[in-house]
Amino acid sequence: MHPLPYHGSSSNFYQAEPEVVLKAPMRIRVQNENRKALEEQNSKAIDVERRILEVLGKHPRIVPYLRFDQSGIHLAKAKLGDLQNYIDSYHTELHPLQRYKICEQVTEAVVHVHERGVIHSDLRLENVLVEQVNESSVSVWLCDFGGSTCDQLGLDGGHLPDTPFFDPRLRWLSTQATDIFSLGSISILLRWDTGHL
Repeated sequence: MHPLPYHGSSSNFYQAEPEVVLKAPMRIRVQNENRKALEEQNSKAIDVERRILEVLGKHPRIVPYLRFDQSGIHLAKAKLGDLQNYIDSYHTELHPLQRYKICEQVTEAVVHVHERGVIHSDLRLENVLVEQVNESSVSVWLCDFGGSTCDQLGLDGGHLPDTPFFDPRLRWLSTQATDIFSLGSISILLRWDTGHL
């Protein structure tokens, strides 16, 4: 198992198997006086994500959740990485119809999440993974549910999106409106050539 070149705010990623990524709680340096509290917070985010993924179940627009063990969450690996990197790499080649299709797929993911009583709370291009379907077609998976909320389970990952994915006129609270504003920001960024505001 080897480390992958990306990490989250509370987790590290490892290549566990050829098509499997392990998302593990980020370890904190021994010298950090807040180490214990930070590691507990990171473990909580992994637990929230696991429980949310179990509520969401299998869906073509949600990252495939394979299993959970003492190391962390095992997820399917998206061959093309996250949507921000995909746009950065292919923005000149992306046809408007492909952009609309990606917007539609992200919307399908958000609809499913909300129907299951979950609020993602951190929708952004980096939390959408791109999977190659065939030579000319891609599919997207919504990921990173460690900051999500689910009232039914009493879960609150405690995250809110960053600018430009959060409406500053809204209260600092995770609601469906928070996700919908973020979804609109993703749609606008996808329609622009660069994917950056």
